[in-house]
Amino acid sequence: MNRIFKILPLILITAILIFTVLPATLYANGGTFGIELYSDSPLEPSYFILYADNCSGLTYEFIITKDSTEIYKKTGTINDEQWYKFIEVMLTETGTYSLEFTVNNYNPVTGFFKVTDWHGNNTELDVDVGSACSETKFNMSCTNFGLNDAWALRILKYIGSPELEQKYFFTAPVDDDPWSHTERCLLSEGLYLAQFNIYSAHDFEMFFIKSCNDTQSEETEIPIWVRDHEMQCWQVWINEANQFEFVFVWEYYNNNHVQIFDMAGNLVWEIDFPKGRSQFVADLPDGMYTVKTFHEAGHILQEFVIGKP
Repeated sequence: MNRIFKILPLILITAILIFTVLPATLYANGGTFGIELYSDSPLEPSYFILYADNCSGLTYEFIITKDSTEIYKKTGTINDEQWYKFIEVMLTETGTYSLEFTVNNYNPVTGFFKVTDWHGNNTELDVDVGSACSETKFNMSCTNFGLNDAWALRILKYIGSPELEQKYFFTAPVDDDPWSHTERCLLSEGLYLAQFNIYSAHDFEMFFIKSCNDTQSEETEIPIWVRDHEMQCWQVWINEANQFEFVFVWEYYNNNHVQIFDMAGNLVWEIDFPKGRSQFVADLPDGMYTVKTFHEAGHILQEFVIGKP
């Protein structure tokens, strides 16, 4: 099942995490339900997205356990034919957890996930970009991970700002240290994002796939690029140093202004980052802040709220 991912106007997210999809279960009336899981290190939130299609009016139960002890439980009623529920849980201990998601007491979706302190681990992703007629290669490597720790590679395509559609998802155990692996796939023309994760260690790269006819020769006229997107904040999270870390897309050649204000309206941080330097950090005290972005004075491109405890 391909699912669409969007940036919400109010961005209150805290980490790039390992992404896992637990298979949906077929319900007797033709409906499906399942879990999308993002797990992280201790004292960092783990996220769970419960989803169900064609199960409106049925009850659900979601349980997390560790060593046969119930850690978290949520129950309720599904109130839409295309329903999802976002759940954030702070898990304070490392180890293996189990989860169970049941709709109307039918066959549950079950699975396991790990919460591990991954400080000192390294991951790297390098994309050898092809075209719509030739394969693109995704070269991954990592160090200081245990054997059988799972790696995950997600390839997502921009289908209209700010929507992303997952095109490919690869995962398997790490079987060596240091470890390296290459995946290949044929992609259609367009803008893509590749994310490589092993738990909270991660790397990502944006790239563009040209059409089969866009194999430029010296005699071929290169088309003039026309901007059809304004600069946009794609992700912001709290990193391991307790700093806000930002990633922007569609930046301009210059005048990429970001300003951060406290709740009293005071300017507390700002940057004008150059093209190609669209990932940066803002070291601010705990609290709530308003972020404003603009390219021209007086014309705000985005305004959203961030926060940390």
